[in-house]
Amino acid sequence: MRTEPAAPVDPAPPDPLFAEADGGDEPAVVDLRITDGAERARLADALTDAGFAPLPAGASASGSGEDAGVVISDAPLPDEDALLLDAWVAVAHQRHDVLELSLDELRGVLSGDVDNWSAFGGADEPIRLLVAQEIAPRLRQILQLPDDVGDDVPLAALVEDVRSAPGALALVPLAALRPGLLPLVVDGYDPLRDPAADNPLGLRRWLRAPDDATRDAVLAALGWTPLPASDPLGLVATGDYIPARCVPDSVRRFGGGDFNAVFAELGDHLRAADVVVVSMEAPVVPREHVSPCLRTLVLSAPVEAVEALAGAGVDVVTLAGNHAGDCYAGCGRTLAVQHTIDVLEAAGIAHAGTGENLAAARRPALIERGGIRLAVLSYEGQADHYFASADTPGVAPLNEPSLREDIAAARAVADHVIVAFSSGAEYVQTTIRQQDEAVRVALEAGATLVVGNHPHAVQPLVEQGGALVAFALGNFVFDQDWSIETTQSVLLEVGFSADRIIGYRVRPVVIRLNYQPGFVDPAGTVGREILTRLWDATDAWLDRQG
Repeated sequence: MRTEPAAPVDPAPPDPLFAEADGGDEPAVVDLRITDGAERARLADALTDAGFAPLPAGASASGSGEDAGVVISDAPLPDEDALLLDAWVAVAHQRHDVLELSLDELRGVLSGDVDNWSAFGGADEPIRLLVAQEIAPRLRQILQLPDDVGDDVPLAALVEDVRSAPGALALVPLAALRPGLLPLVVDGYDPLRDPAADNPLGLRRWLRAPDDATRDAVLAALGWTPLPASDPLGLVATGDYIPARCVPDSVRRFGGGDFNAVFAELGDHLRAADVVVVSMEAPVVPREHVSPCLRTLVLSAPVEAVEALAGAGVDVVTLAGNHAGDCYAGCGRTLAVQHTIDVLEAAGIAHAGTGENLAAARRPALIERGGIRLAVLSYEGQADHYFASADTPGVAPLNEPSLREDIAAARAVADHVIVAFSSGAEYVQTTIRQQDEAVRVALEAGATLVVGNHPHAVQPLVEQGGALVAFALGNFVFDQDWSIETTQSVLLEVGFSADRIIGYRVRPVVIRLNYQPGFVDPAGTVGREILTRLWDATDAWLDRQG
């Protein structure tokens, strides 16, 4: 009987922990370039147990690493990416008046040298330092903190602990960030928008290995699991931008006629965001139809107002509002609506809320950044004389069937649906039934963020089951200088991952010289007035809900 020859057997792959040396297998040499002696000793022990051969302290291989099979360093290695092994976020009470710290200021708290928020310009309030229990030993080890600094709190309880302690300052893992925890900007790093790789509160190490198998073996021996790359989408939403009536005149007198002067103070901040959404409650029209600086309720703006938005990095404009069809000197809503759309599209700015017919007005603006997709919808709740129809231009009307249908369609093509609506009583902090119902329907239908405007004053800002609702953010740019409340607003900053809102913050803003928005210190007199009004309105709304 004929026998088939046996199939050749492939030789076993080389053990990644060993390298050829002098004709025999020897443990792979590891050059440990770790400054801290205790950490170096721990790593050396773990590597030895796994069959590697760490070089003795002080016996590093050549700078190129050629004498070692593996190099591990706490300083950058040429042509090697950092391994981010841990990353933390400094958070405070959601309503706190300090939004940014330097790394040195944060170290002052962590070392126990600073114990009051007034040291950073905040209210005279003791700092209660909280550390997530799960990370406390490693965090203290890496940052060399005393064992008696801060209270260890189980991570699951930390959100409520921070919520209940207005003076809280907590350190949590980056992945634990969520609404209810105010993420502080540290040394310019904003966890709502910046890649995790840029986090200054991170533990980084560098690793060079001859091949992937050896690299994986080293990671396993040390118990290192690099954090996955993450880059949230940071969105900024504004209050009403109404560059009409006396605003162009103020730009001429105080800004030399250059509409870009409108964003002289806030332009850099807006351009730093991934996505900026502006509520524009006025159309842009040909020059002869721009409303003059007179007592008129016809609000139409010059083309330069859109050019300024583009220069400030604005990505989306929501247009559904009760002035969307205004056109001074009787040019009509068809021109106002279409001219605005044409100018926005020429400037490369997406838009939602108006169109040549109802279907177009209800169409979402779609934006994608870093693989995260947003759909923005916009609706008008009151000006039925400007509502679009199947064959006439105008605004998308705010009603339950449209909301449910449009949000469902938008969810099919986007990770998050943002709903903007123009509704509410003017100049008050209390919402009306139409606003409350619109929010309820939008959230039931799957909206992640709802931003209302039109009241020209700040109104409640509430969290609802992982979603966020801002009923009104106030006047961002407008000429209503006849009251303090109508010259003030807040910028809303929201961070998104692909599947959720990771956090938010608000920054108080005032209008200067009738046209130019600028930040005010949230801990200063004016900033506190704005934020107190906002949070008082929020608490009153929550009380009404029972």
